[in-house]
Amino acid sequence: MDMVYHINVIEILEEINQKDTPPSSNPHTPQMTIILSHEYQF
Repeated sequence: MDMVYHINVIEILEEINQKDTPPSSNPHTPQMTIILSHEYQF
């Protein structure tokens, strides 16, 4: 479980870096963070 979660986080971070867009102009980034935090708690 932890391994899969860690891999998913890395993939998302890499995807965000590839887009190379500021967080302020990318509303999808904070949503992803909330979803990951929610899944991690469960």
